[in-house]
Amino acid sequence: MPFSPRQARQLIEPIARATLDNFFRNGPAKSFSGPIARGDVETIRLHLQALKPHPILASVYRSLALYALETLPSPGSKAGSKTLRASLRRK
Repeated sequence: MPFSPRQARQLIEPIARATLDNFFRNGPAKSFSGPIARGDVETIRLHLQALKPHPILASVYRSLALYALETLPSPGSKAGSKTLRASLRRK
C-alpha cells in the first residue's frame, strides 16, 4: 500500500533533517552515507529496479549517484567503484 504524500513527508523528514545537519556540521565528504557511499551495488540495483516505472526519477537518481561517485571519496575498492558506476550507467 503506497504512502500518502503527507505520510511520505512525515517519514522522510527526520532523515532529511539529519542529512542536512550532518552536511552543515561536517561537510559533504564526511556526511556522505548510504548504499552509494558503502559501494552497495545490490541495493543500488534494487533502487533502480524500483524506479523503472519512473524513468525521469531513475535518470535523476543515476545522475546524482554518478556525480557523488565522482566528487566524494570512493566507496570500497576500485573494483567495487567500477561495478557501481557500471550499474548506474546501465539502462
